[in-house]
Amino acid sequence: VVATKFLDSRGIDSEVATDGIQALHKIAERARQYSTCACKAYSLILMDYEMPEMSGPECVLQVTELIKSNCLPPQTIIGHTAYSSIEDIQYFKSCGIVDILEKPISEDNCRSILEKWITK
Repeated sequence: VVATKFLDSRGIDSEVATDGIQALHKIAERARQYSTCACKAYSLILMDYEMPEMSGPECVLQVTELIKSNCLPPQTIIGHTAYSSIEDIQYFKSCGIVDILEKPISEDNCRSILEKWITK
């Protein structure tokens, strides 16, 4: 919610998925549309570590494979988690995220991470 409000306040469109499978489907659909020049790829993907149906790390691995197998441009994926152990964060990074946004999210750390990675 904090990230969505932050993006909305800056006039940046966002989409929300309620679980890992829905996230993967949205990303796959965007990839299909991108391959037909019907839309742009996502500027940034914010992926929660723990989601229903499919975990964030598993979803990131599948997104990475989808991108590679369809010769799509790389996607910036930011992990979003309440897990703060070094092992959990390293595992998430090994799956393909480029940075981590730890919970609880404050507007300041959200702004810092998103401004660092979002393309305008």
